[in-house]
This record gives sequence, structure tokens and C-alpha cells, in this order.
Amino acid sequence: MNLPEEKPKRGVSWRSWAILAALIAIVVAVALPQYADYAARARVAEGLLFAAPYKTAIAEITLRLDRLPNAGELPKVEGSSPAVAALELLPGGVIRIRFKGHRAIEGKSAELVPLYQKAGQVDWKCRNIDVPVRELPAVCRQP
Repeated sequence: MNLPEEKPKRGVSWRSWAILAALIAIVVAVALPQYADYAARARVAEGLLFAAPYKTAIAEITLRLDRLPNAGELPKVEGSSPAVAALELLPGGVIRIRFKGHRAIEGKSAELVPLYQKAGQVDWKCRNIDVPVRELPAVCRQP
């Protein structure tokens, strides 16, 4: 009696699919939090970049006056950014940025503080108010 020959099975077994699904789940579990941190850091960096024209204006005023500007000598804040809820120019040329656009930084603030040097030169220091440290760019993490 001749039995029909069994053909080798082709295709992918359910075990292979299960292993693939598990690997994808592990990759997603690791990558998603990292992406969320990256997105928040990008919003903070965008907010700091939005303040750049005001940093330049304050530096120019400081060079002209040979001192940091008072409240009445500061430029008006104009424009908007998807990362900035509010930008305030405070006496002494301090720029306060309140962030928006990501749940980790929503309503949180940081300040750019001018440091007057000789010959009208202005250096800037980033001062964190309440932004989570892991969301800050490297320039703002330094004490």
C-alpha cells in the first residue's frame, strides 16, 4: 500500500508570530518613554530658541547703556511659538519662558539670566524654575 507523501509545511508558524510580537512589544516599551523625553526636550529647546531675538535686543541695550536694562528699557514681546505659553522680560534683562505643548513641561518655567561682563559683553545663564531636569537641554542642566 502506497501512502501519499507528506509535503513539507511552508509558511510561518504561530510560535514565530508570537516571538515577533513579543520582540516588537519590548522595542515599543523601551522606545516610547525615550521618545516622550525627546519630544519634551525639543519643546524646551524650541522655547529657548524663541527667546534668542530678545537676548540679542537685551545685549544691544546693555552695550549702549553699559549696564543691564531696567523694566522700561526692555523691548515688547511679540510673536508666538507652539512651545511657549508666555515669555516675560523682567527687570535686569531676565527672560522668563513658560512652556506648553507637552504634558511634562506644560505651565513650567525657566529663565535666561544675563550676566554683565566688562566692555558691555553679556553672557547668559539658564536658570531652571520647575521644569523636570531630564527635560532640560544640557546648557540648562549645569548649576
